[in-house]
Amino acid sequence: MPLSVGIVGSIGFDAITVALLGRSRPLGIVLAGLLFGALHAGGPGDASIAQTPLTLTTVLQALIVLFVAAPRAGDQDRAVPQASQDACAWSRS
Repeated sequence: MPLSVGIVGSIGFDAITVALLGRSRPLGIVLAGLLFGALHAGGPGDASIAQTPLTLTTVLQALIVLFVAAPRAGDQDRAVPQASQDACAWSRS
């Protein structure tokens, strides 16, 4: 079965998002994959039954990543490595 253009374009982005959300741990990736799979599979049904826009699932995925994975990435930017004593002594001489 050949892949369609719409599927191929989103597989890589979804995989990166699942790995980020699962924090690169096997169990986390499986759980994040199940969550995103359920959102992808249930999105069209939810849109037809609840009369919500189909893009609501995409917005929900973005909010999950924003509130779960993004704060962790911000903590790494704030960490400033401390200089060793040898480096400080060498720069003074």
